[in-house]
Amino acid sequence: MANDIALTKWDNSKLGTVLPNRIRPSFLAQTTIATADVTGDGTSYIVIFDSEIFDEDNNYNPLTGIFTVPVSGKYLLSTGVCLEKLTDLHDTGIMTISTTKRPYSFSRMNYGALRTLNVLESDIITVSGSIFADMDANDTALVKISVSSSTKTVGINIIGNYFSCILLS
Repeated sequence: MANDIALTKWDNSKLGTVLPNRIRPSFLAQTTIATADVTGDGTSYIVIFDSEIFDEDNNYNPLTGIFTVPVSGKYLLSTGVCLEKLTDLHDTGIMTISTTKRPYSFSRMNYGALRTLNVLESDIITVSGSIFADMDANDTALVKISVSSSTKTVGINIIGNYFSCILLS
């Protein structure tokens, strides 16, 4: 059919799989509300991306921040989160995309030392990353952020936050 997607290898040979567009899950969600004081003391916070830009098969829940996989396959998941009210004491930060099978941690660094210190946007840092995950139908994925070594003053700014996913194969 004209709307089907034929998957091919890098050398343009056919993989033999054709997926109709209607079962090619993908979504892009963002935050529209700042959330204050969610981490900083080691608390692991699930980021809620409350506004969907698109959600092809209605598999992302903007109330919980959870994506539920409709069909098994290899998925590309990406995220970016802007944190605010960091201090130099917040010396350990980590972002994780957690799936049913395993957590994928990245952006492990000293967020306090890397925060922006200008007048307009002080004490913020944007962290981002992508993973390629093998997921089965009904598996889930969500984004967690944790900052530690001080008090629970770090929040989620509304600027530039996103969570996205697409089935690749």
